[in-house]
Amino acid sequence: MPVLTTSPSAALAAADAQTIALPGETDTATLVKPTARKLLDLEIKDTDKLMAAQFRTHLRAKIVESLAGMCPGMGAEFIAITGGNLHTFATAGRLASHAGLVPYQGISAASPAICTGPGHNRRLRRVFTWRAIQPEG
Repeated sequence: MPVLTTSPSAALAAADAQTIALPGETDTATLVKPTARKLLDLEIKDTDKLMAAQFRTHLRAKIVESLAGMCPGMGAEFIAITGGNLHTFATAGRLASHAGLVPYQGISAASPAICTGPGHNRRLRRVFTWRAIQPEG
């Protein structure tokens, strides 16, 4: 008997390798698919609620969440990256520089690519970039 895996890619590979088709399989799949999507959506919503509740227990959560567009998920990532200590960065400019959001000496103005200096934090830059493209809501 095959062992069930939790990897979606392994499950899809196993489904693609399946050679036997049962009568009514396509109709059953059509019926099951919407229910499976609803269950997955509920699971994601429950996980988001748990994560938001855990994030809000952090001492700096209110400050971080007060930033425009900062949701609990991005706020939790921000706290994880910075260690929750905002005093590490003396100014907002230092935080932006650490995130790689400011130009550095030696960069050409004609350069079409986003260029950041050495030592920037890509994960922190992703948090700020993601926050910037989210619609206000």
